[in-house]
Amino acid sequence: MQIRSVKKLLKRQKKISPASYVTIIGCYAQLKPKEISEIDGVDAVLGAAEKFRLIELLDGFAKEQETKVLASEINLANTFNNAYSIHDRTRTFLKVQDGCNYGCAFCTIPLARGKSRSDSIENILISAREIAETDVKEVVLTGVNSRRL
Repeated sequence: MQIRSVKKLLKRQKKISPASYVTIIGCYAQLKPKEISEIDGVDAVLGAAEKFRLIELLDGFAKEQETKVLASEINLANTFNNAYSIHDRTRTFLKVQDGCNYGCAFCTIPLARGKSRSDSIENILISAREIAETDVKEVVLTGVNSRRL
C-alpha cells in the first residue's frame, strides 16, 4: 500500500468517525514506521513484533500529541501467533506458518515479517477442531513461505 492510499483511506475513515483512534499495523508499518507516523490523524504505528499486543501496548487508546511508534527490529518478531478467520461463509483461513528465510531481491517479507516460524502440529489440530465445531465447510491452511526447493 502506498502512502497516498493510506492518506485517502484515513481521510474517508475520519469523515465517518472523526474522534476515532487510528492504529496502522502490518508489513508497511514495520517497513516505514516513521513515514506513517507523520500522516495526520494516525495515533499509533505497530510493527510486526508488537501487533499482537495491541491492547496491552495501547491500553485505553488515549490520544496523545505525538503519534506512538512501536516498531522494534524485525529479529524480535520471532514467536508464532495462532490465527484464523472467523465469520466467513463457508471457508476459514488457518495460519500455520509466518515469515520467510529466503532473501529474494523482489520481496520484503523477511524484512516485514521476520524469519520463518510455524505453529506446532498440536496447536494446529486444536484450532482445526475449534473451527470444525462451527458451520465452516472448508479450512484453508495458510503460510507466507511457499518457495519450493
